[in-house]
Amino acid sequence: MRAKLAPYFDEFGLGLVPQPKEPFPTFDEERLEFVLELRPRIVRFHFGPPEASAVRRLKEAGCIILSSATTVAEARSVETNGVDVIIAQGFEAGGDASGAQIGTAFLGCLEAAVSPLHRTQLRTAADDGTELTRAFTGRPARALRNRFITEMAATESLEFPLQGSLVGPL
Repeated sequence: MRAKLAPYFDEFGLGLVPQPKEPFPTFDEERLEFVLELRPRIVRFHFGPPEASAVRRLKEAGCIILSSATTVAEARSVETNGVDVIIAQGFEAGGDASGAQIGTAFLGCLEAAVSPLHRTQLRTAADDGTELTRAFTGRPARALRNRFITEMAATESLEFPLQGSLVGPL
């Protein structure tokens, strides 16, 4: 297997995974065999959940399986497929924390400067009740779908941080 993938290794022989030919390659049989040969302690999936058969084979090899889930349905799917850890986050999120990745959940804390109405909306929001928007900050951010986002969808926002100062009073 290594010989077949030799053109993809760097000059230090660190065994890099082949460069993708499409924006989000699937975890196919060739990649699975490569990972099984390396036998890393942890295997993390980010762009789509792995198939149940791949999870089973990786677990048999002693790997701990982590998988991102960008929707409730995707979380249920990876749970059914047998992953060990589900990373619940929007597809646009980035970065890692030690043991947990938390962001919006802190807005529900009493210390957060959030109105009671907003806190209630966050607590009762459905998993499909958000969308990406630049309307609040000028940068893409996930927000509860509301009238402001809908009406601003066709409007070009100002650059960050100017947009925030414009809409802050809202």
